[in-house]
Amino acid sequence: MEGIVSNKVRDLYGINCYLTGISEKDTDFIIALRTNEDLNSLSGKSLLPEEHIKWLENYYQRDNDFYWIVRDIKSNERISTAALFDIDKHLCKAESGRYII
Repeated sequence: MEGIVSNKVRDLYGINCYLTGISEKDTDFIIALRTNEDLNSLSGKSLLPEEHIKWLENYYQRDNDFYWIVRDIKSNERISTAALFDIDKHLCKAESGRYII
């Protein structure tokens, strides 16, 4: 879907991996992770690309939700996802999740 903003968060670098903001291009990867029963205990519900893209459109409208793809720093391979959401700037707290490793 054209027009989706994909630079909501900046890349974060560590020693062995780095995080880069999700984009529509990651849809197939995220669906594969979310529907893989070996990786995701919450799996079981199928997810269509159109459903994920609709979710992404809503995600880009929220200012308290940040979602990354985790990549191997040597190979650049996508290996996981991570997020901070329900960010409360006044109380300096947030929830973390959307991990599938």
